[in-house]
Amino acid sequence: MERRPREEPGLCGRRPRVYTRAAMNQDVAQPWAREPAAATPTRRTGRFDARKMPLLAWTVASFGLCALVPLLGASPYGDLSSNFTDHLHHSYGVWLFWKHGFAVLTTTFGNLSGAGYPHPVPNWSQTPWMYPPGALVFFAPLAWLAKTSSLTFHQFAVVAVLYTLLFGHVGIYLYARACAFVPGPLRLVLIVFGWLMFVRLAVEGFFDPFWLGCGAAMSAAVRRGRAERALLWFAVAASLHFRAVVFAPVAALALVQGLLPGGAPRPFRAWPWKGIAAAGVSSLATVIFFVRMYPATAAYRASAPSLSTFYGTTLFRVVLLVCIGAGLFLLWARAWVGAATVALGSFVAVSDFQGYLYFWHHAAIVLAAPLAVGLTARGQRAEWARQVTVLWGLALELLVWGTTPLDLLKVVVDKVHT
Repeated sequence: MERRPREEPGLCGRRPRVYTRAAMNQDVAQPWAREPAAATPTRRTGRFDARKMPLLAWTVASFGLCALVPLLGASPYGDLSSNFTDHLHHSYGVWLFWKHGFAVLTTTFGNLSGAGYPHPVPNWSQTPWMYPPGALVFFAPLAWLAKTSSLTFHQFAVVAVLYTLLFGHVGIYLYARACAFVPGPLRLVLIVFGWLMFVRLAVEGFFDPFWLGCGAAMSAAVRRGRAERALLWFAVAASLHFRAVVFAPVAALALVQGLLPGGAPRPFRAWPWKGIAAAGVSSLATVIFFVRMYPATAAYRASAPSLSTFYGTTLFRVVLLVCIGAGLFLLWARAWVGAATVALGSFVAVSDFQGYLYFWHHAAIVLAAPLAVGLTARGQRAEWARQVTVLWGLALELLVWGTTPLDLLKVVVDKVHT
């Protein structure tokens, strides 16, 4: 008869768990991330993982192709459609912040002196600074360049679009890596849709792909059991845009993962303090900026009312039905984090400005939901739930923002013909 080694009794009749210094600095994979994924990424064993080369090469090639738009295009703003000036407005907003401080949150740009800035944007005079503090840091290099260089307005606009394209492709790379956890053909669908939406945003001068990519990287970090890294990614995303709130459910899961690895409480000293501090400070600063700037946007919001003001219309009822139906299905599939992400995404959609053409760039938040589904659901239910989130996202894009991922191709074709 085989003899088992005798265990030393602990305080509760079992051997106590010992946390070494190495264990305190390493996250443990969680039991809720149980869904097997094809081609699941593994931990890096060397300085460089050769399996990342195809994705990296594809991202670099995409950037080189997209860079031709501002470099060879005739748009005075450097963008694809000759219509968007967000990259110029944000750079100007940073310079106003350097000059007027936090008054940019409570005063519209039209009431702030912009004397001395070489490239002011006249068509944003009715709004204050409407972004979290991280956006001030993000566009600081462009504001400095505008002030210290002798670039013409068009030359500066081209550089600004190249800047958003560069960080936009960082977001594309992070998002595509996060999609590696999605099994089956849906992975390719999400990567293609994500690329189409991210490229259109970046080539029009929007910085949204970068913070959306940070949110996707947070979901991937949770899947790998790296709670602290996930919280750091959330801190970056939350500091850049208010719509990053759609990633809050995954951030909450990362916090639980960091405090209760494997379902057992982690000692106080072993908590992921860097991630907790970064996410907490970032979230608090973002909330403060939102509370300070919101009253000053009253006139702007009145000019473009939200979908919620159309309560009782057929459009509102259809949107509500789509959102409730998707949320109930995800709850049935036990995709708790996915359901919470859909709920927040639906809230953003209903409260968003009813602008259709001019607010299509808000639609990319729907990409957060498919990545969040597999964090709690598993098996066939997880696959169905992920498909439902894709359908929910496509429906919301079309109904609320009047766009689809394929609209980039339509814009390119129209631009070539004109």
